[in-house]
Amino acid sequence: MKGNIYINGLIGTIIDAEGNTEKGVELLDVILQVKNQPKADSFNVYVNSPGGAVNTGFEIYDYLTSLSKPIKTIGQGIIASIATVIFMAGTERELRKGTEFFLHLPRGGVNGSSDDITIYAKTIKDVEKRILKFYQDNTGLSEEEILPLLQKETFLTDVEAFKLGFSNIKAMEIEPVAYFNKNKLTQRTMSKESKKGIWNKLQDLFKEEGITNKLVYDAEQKEIDFYELADDDSVTVGAKARVDGKDADGTYVVPSEDDAEKSVTYVFADGELAEIVEAEAEAPAEEESEDMAALKVENDALKAKVLEFENKLSEKDTAITNFKEKNKNLNSFIAKIKALESDEEIVTGLKEKTKPETKKSTASKFGSAITNLKNKKENGL
Repeated sequence: MKGNIYINGLIGTIIDAEGNTEKGVELLDVILQVKNQPKADSFNVYVNSPGGAVNTGFEIYDYLTSLSKPIKTIGQGIIASIATVIFMAGTERELRKGTEFFLHLPRGGVNGSSDDITIYAKTIKDVEKRILKFYQDNTGLSEEEILPLLQKETFLTDVEAFKLGFSNIKAMEIEPVAYFNKNKLTQRTMSKESKKGIWNKLQDLFKEEGITNKLVYDAEQKEIDFYELADDDSVTVGAKARVDGKDADGTYVVPSEDDAEKSVTYVFADGELAEIVEAEAEAPAEEESEDMAALKVENDALKAKVLEFENKLSEKDTAITNFKEKNKNLNSFIAKIKALESDEEIVTGLKEKTKPETKKSTASKFGSAITNLKNKKENGL
């Protein structure tokens, strides 16, 4: 099966004169991509780079050519500076239409003494000779043919690069087609048959380019590379994939392989497909499922019970309020009775203290006095 390697952006790590560091694609990144595809017996290497560190570029070139497996390099966007060396690692080399191929002599800068500058100049000169010989060996051009291109900092089109031997596969010409159907002016979506037709054409195009592993494109046209699956394999949970040369992570909405009008969501975690979420079909508004109807009936019954409970609660609150009002009046009445009873006791006590002695008691006292006088007389007192 064919594997894919992606080399996008700066090559190596660059430190400018102000000490700012910019990190790009390192040799380790390429090695890891290869190791993650143990079943690959050949590789497509996609290169889109403005260049970068010379040593890193040659290291990547040496590694790719040491794999002892068929390598096809595919240039897209821009192939410049040391990236052209990496591009030359392919036994098959193709520049996509519109790709710019930029050649120039190595550049650099150094601060220090005259001796430092002299040493650096010699180093740059050695690199120039290395690159010049490299292009000669890989294109068949002579030094007299290549050197002016490097000195003038030359941009080559894909056609010019093919003629000079930098690429050895002509770029594929794809003619865009626009079709207007006046009878379907309001149609906004393609039919299922049309979508399948386009998908099949894309699959055929990939096969012609030697891409046999599973490639899927999401709604934003991002390429999801299932590098361990063959083109005709089905995507299942556990499949490993990369996006832009990195382990896939997050969610991607893709068209269903069974029905182009439907979509599914792939959920990735650390480069592995963790879940496939099928889109839920929307039921027609006028058709209500039995479960929904039962839930509605149950909901209406609950609402009625709640209303009944609220009414009873209101009646209870009213009864409590009335009871409190009656109790308040009763307490007031009892207080008045107690007050009256207290007043009556006071009056009764006063009456007892001021009550006159009866005639009977007065006469009795007078009789006792006379009897005492008589007793005294008889006794000679």
